[in-house]
Amino acid sequence: MGLFKDSDDVYDTLGVFFEELLAHPDLGTKMANLNMVMHVRYTEPLADLTLDTTLSPPVVRRGEEPERYDAWMEMKADIGNRFWLGDLNVAAAMARGQIKARGGVARLMRMIPVMKPAFGLYRARLEEMGRSDLLGAS
Repeated sequence: MGLFKDSDDVYDTLGVFFEELLAHPDLGTKMANLNMVMHVRYTEPLADLTLDTTLSPPVVRRGEEPERYDAWMEMKADIGNRFWLGDLNVAAAMARGQIKARGGVARLMRMIPVMKPAFGLYRARLEEMGRSDLLGAS
């Protein structure tokens, strides 16, 4: 079993973090500039998150996969946690099949270096939540 106890745990951790990123004065603007719909399907436990940066302001939706998306990714929730901790090489994880992706993934890959400051924000959020179980997951 993974580190997240259920779908609500994923939504309350990663989903809320995505919302905070979109509201961040610097990183939110950079994410909005992607101007795309990105869907992330987390498994173990199942949780679907859609980031729609085509809207103003951008939004995060929880639940079902959207009818239209520009990029789609699927990974275990624990892999998503490792990414936001800064402890995951995305290209290697894709090669190993830990991350499945389709659509405008090249645009997302170009954003990874820009998003590095978010790794520290995610760690700080986990510390605030008292989630040492997720912090030690790398």
